[in-house]
Amino acid sequence: MATRSPAVAVIGPHSTARLLPPWTLALSLNGFFLYLAALRLVGRAPRTATTGAWYALVGLLCLVGVWLNRETLIRRLAARSRPATTYFLAGVVLAGWFLLNVVLLSHGSLSRTLAALLVLWTLPSALLALSLPREAIRPAAAGIGALGVLFALIELGVLAHDPHAARFSPIAHLDPISAGQIPALGAIALLAVTPRTRMQEVARTVAVAVLCASTVLPGSRGPVVALCVAVVVAVAFLRRRTWLLLGPAVVAGLVLGYGGTRLVGSSTYLTSSIPGASGLGGSGSESSGKTSTQQTPQQTPISTMHIRREWWTSAVEAIPGAPIVGHGVAMLVDNTPEAKRMGVAGERTYPHNSPLESLYSLGLLGALPYLALLVAGIAALVLLGRRPAGPPLVFAAGLYAFAFVSSNLSGEIGADAPLWAAGALAVGLYAEATAASR
Repeated sequence: MATRSPAVAVIGPHSTARLLPPWTLALSLNGFFLYLAALRLVGRAPRTATTGAWYALVGLLCLVGVWLNRETLIRRLAARSRPATTYFLAGVVLAGWFLLNVVLLSHGSLSRTLAALLVLWTLPSALLALSLPREAIRPAAAGIGALGVLFALIELGVLAHDPHAARFSPIAHLDPISAGQIPALGAIALLAVTPRTRMQEVARTVAVAVLCASTVLPGSRGPVVALCVAVVVAVAFLRRRTWLLLGPAVVAGLVLGYGGTRLVGSSTYLTSSIPGASGLGGSGSESSGKTSTQQTPQQTPISTMHIRREWWTSAVEAIPGAPIVGHGVAMLVDNTPEAKRMGVAGERTYPHNSPLESLYSLGLLGALPYLALLVAGIAALVLLGRRPAGPPLVFAAGLYAFAFVSSNLSGEIGADAPLWAAGALAVGLYAEATAASR
């Protein structure tokens, strides 16, 4: 009787069904830099067609993962868990109104881009997270951590080659916020990966320190704040012995990263204001982590916090003008003094704050389902916290905290895949726990 070779066994259908979904989720949430790095290697700049093809491929892989885990998805939805049901229905309503809003009230390429990201990236990622079995969370977290470490190595390699470049990102066309978010997500994910040997424990501790340092190095403040909040949330579910190792690693990484910013020249970007538009994201692409280009610092500093306050104030003042249906996706006109100085006055953007965007862009028709989406995810995490904690809960809670903070600083609903996925992961875990207790 013929037997399968070991190689065939490793890549057999059961291995594919087990490994493809978690690694696809890791690629979706933390792998966009691979696309930009590949373009850099072949000497090409990102274009709409190639970027769309990347997200279409990632979305397709997510849907394949959902199909492989369809039994888990069906079982969780059939459990009729209130958070899961609320999350699913709110997500359907919010996504539907977002797309309809783009068609009816919005115009311009940015709104269409954000709609495409919602369809090709955010929704497939959320569905994949909702269908991800509990045992697949560890490899998903390990994958996100591995991608973060790879990015940190690239960053360190570039800085070693040109240590005084004072650049925000090691990869062309990767904006500074994303350059900080990638290692930050990796660090949060590794908090939830339980080492099986002492050597693995040492390796994880060192990796967390390196990733925290790499988060600070680009000089973008949002990812650093989100990382700190997420670490505090994750600590609540970590064992004391684990935190005694990881706590000093996080602190050492942040301090080391800040020291690195002083060497390469990006410390000013962290402590006060940003020269020019490097950390601004006025085109809307920076905060969603897509295709913004490297920008040359100007001599006169421009504060990102000030310009965000300008956007937020403008959006809040405009909400009463269209309280029900909103003003449209990416319809906020940038007439700030900073925009005039940079020659981009009159261009359209979004508020760079997802809760505020839900009111300004989508009105009450979008804000209510968005609020339900948030509440469902938080409720699931709180209810799960009453049970014995484990790595899946650490990962879901840390990811949700990071994504929620990021969404309030630079978020856009259609491109908030980490937040949608974190909420889906939380309600999915709670639905599974509810079904098991019956």
